[in-house]
Amino acid sequence: MGRRITKNPRMALLELSGISKQYGATQAVRDASIACEGSTVHALLGENGAGKSTLVKILSGIVKADSGTIRVDGNPVTLKNAASAANAGIATAYQELSLIPDLTVAENLCYGREPRNRYGLIDRGRMRGIARDLMVGLGMQDIDPDAAVGELDLSIQQKLEIARTIAQRPRICLMDEPTSSLTASDVEWFFAQVEALKRGGGVVIFISHRLDEVRAIADTVSVLRNGSTVGTFPIADVSNADMIQMMIGRVMETAYPAKSATAADGRDEPPLLEVRDLRREPELRSVSLTVRRGEIVGVAGLQGHGQEVLFNSIFGAVESSGGQLVVKGVECSIHSPANAMAIGIGLIPESRKTEGLFLNLSGASNISVASLGRLSRFSWVRRRAETSLVARLLSKLKVDTRAFWEPVDAFSGGNQQKFVIGKWLAAEVPVLLMFDPTRGVDVGTKYEIYLLMRDFVANGGGILLYSSDLDELVHVSDRTMVLYRGEVVSELSGDSLTAGNILPAMLRAEASA
Repeated sequence: MGRRITKNPRMALLELSGISKQYGATQAVRDASIACEGSTVHALLGENGAGKSTLVKILSGIVKADSGTIRVDGNPVTLKNAASAANAGIATAYQELSLIPDLTVAENLCYGREPRNRYGLIDRGRMRGIARDLMVGLGMQDIDPDAAVGELDLSIQQKLEIARTIAQRPRICLMDEPTSSLTASDVEWFFAQVEALKRGGGVVIFISHRLDEVRAIADTVSVLRNGSTVGTFPIADVSNADMIQMMIGRVMETAYPAKSATAADGRDEPPLLEVRDLRREPELRSVSLTVRRGEIVGVAGLQGHGQEVLFNSIFGAVESSGGQLVVKGVECSIHSPANAMAIGIGLIPESRKTEGLFLNLSGASNISVASLGRLSRFSWVRRRAETSLVARLLSKLKVDTRAFWEPVDAFSGGNQQKFVIGKWLAAEVPVLLMFDPTRGVDVGTKYEIYLLMRDFVANGGGILLYSSDLDELVHVSDRTMVLYRGEVVSELSGDSLTAGNILPAMLRAEASA
């Protein structure tokens, strides 16, 4: 393992000493200490629930630490709100976007700093000009400053979140999972922005579960486990295996479980799900595919090439304009999610917080919500049956039993994703649509989700999996379909299922142009 940094040769731009924060019985951060020099990228790693997000909230002034000291340029600072954090030169790009969906791009970029005319009213012309100049400077001139943010793709929203943070000209920039929703080309754009901040003398605290990206841009890495600092190291002195071991407290032999032979089990019977010439112009031109019992079928594609519409059309969240869906050999009309659930289709959506969970309800209620029909008698929920079901699922999901009473918003992102998956495991649906299910999830929880997926198909289910991670598609799916402009342009399996074959298929038109 690498050399631990015990003393900084220069005064740290940002220093956290003995930071602790407790929520009720949960110790979120315990005596954490981190020092970050200027003109560096400092990666902060740890499993979901390790304390990273709590530290970000403390540094952002959203929550107050119970104990400990924060210093900027060697001087103690008190971060009691977002304004005090901004005064200390700290700005944050959040993983859970802080943009206001109903406002325009310009209104979001200038929020809280709107230009005013001599009457004290917002000068909208100047505001659009400021936003346009900012986006041109960041290479984002193709985005309409008058567009409503909520109508833009998630990747564009993530870029705007980053742009709004950079616009504040911070000396200390916190980037919490900033690449989790970005396309490959947008990640390169992000790296360029980070390098610019670094050249300007600032420090970028980069939180990510993607170790290849950490290794590409970080100078130093600090690892958290169970709320405490495990250590701080030069990135060149630690291997990926070292970092994973420090994060999870054990050696993980492999990032992916072995594929099983269950994919061959359903070949002599009707597919669990068959999609025939499904269309929804202009995003979805024509898609046909099958998912059989015991099989994980991957879907690959560049952002905006029809994958999201495909999943939402199968689940009935959007209306298709043509084509057929056949479930277990029976043609079905699915006009709503309720129809899809009734015939045994579940969806893990792109955004767990806005589309997959009731944040103010307990983990138990979120797990049982799709099974209330069979848990109820005469419109009354049989609580004993619900408790038994939830207890079994919490054990399977490896989630603490406090989920019986605590709202899901109090849990880490990885555990929240487990609740979304647990909802459909409890409902015993045979077909599971999983849209980028490990986005923003730590390596240990990813492995647990892969095991849940393998167990699901081993017990007779079938999964349609979209992932923005090509390695995940290669190692988890049994077959992968590649979408381009709303059509299946390639199907890969066996030895041909490699990232080297998926990427050219995704780029086929550009490559041949």
